[in-house]
Amino acid sequence: MKLALFASLLFVAVPFATSDTVEVCETNAGRWFTQKMTKDAIVSKASAHCMKSKNLPNPSVYCPSYVKTIEEQFNRAQATKDKMYSLKEFCDVIDKHAEQKDHVAIDHHALDGGEL
Repeated sequence: MKLALFASLLFVAVPFATSDTVEVCETNAGRWFTQKMTKDAIVSKASAHCMKSKNLPNPSVYCPSYVKTIEEQFNRAQATKDKMYSLKEFCDVIDKHAEQKDHVAIDHHALDGGEL
């Protein structure tokens, strides 16, 4: 039942996935992205924030996929290990390199209960 509800919410969200990606990203990631970081630090912080979420029924199932999606964007951007990213630069990477399915995985999850 929960899976069907989740799938239907994703289906409804897809048309809106790219309409305001940077703004949604900045709102969501801004909850844990508080200073310039390397891609490894970003991935680590995103994972830690996700795992603490009280809004996910099973963070250990969802969070690895969420983190993998973020890592894929850095790979597509050919990000170097030492580059430091601001919140805006990180969200620009997401906006420029994410495919539609990635936008859904990243943009539409306020993991700490914040409204989008």
